[in-house]
Amino acid sequence: MTPASIDRIQASFNEITARFDCVAARFYERFFADDPSARHLFKGDLTVQAGHLAAALARIVRNLTMLDALEEPLIELGIVHGLIGVRPVHYPVACRSFVLALEDVLGGRWTAQLGADWERLLALIVGHMITGTRAVCDAAAAPPRGTRA
Repeated sequence: MTPASIDRIQASFNEITARFDCVAARFYERFFADDPSARHLFKGDLTVQAGHLAAALARIVRNLTMLDALEEPLIELGIVHGLIGVRPVHYPVACRSFVLALEDVLGGRWTAQLGADWERLLALIVGHMITGTRAVCDAAAAPPRGTRA
């Protein structure tokens, strides 16, 4: 990511931090509309889930200059998501839903360049998470040890 991209992402995230509940509400609304099958993955209070999402994004956005250090934690997060039923197919829908939610909340301050910046960042994040999720899916699909395929 370029320094300009990092600055744009950090500035936009700082702007929506106080209104993250609005971003989260729009995100989940869009995500469940675009992929109704994903709704069953969220059994608890979405307010709590939104808090987890906000905290994870805050950590990532604070550390944009050292994203390599977040690779392993993001893979582990993907494993956790895989264990609760998230599949690789859910991630692109979630990314698009999140970008559209950001665009809604930022309104006139949204630009095509900012959208491209967020799309690149989210692609990087979910790339690592998908690695973890696929590991869970592959392990579940593997024949039990000691049996022949």
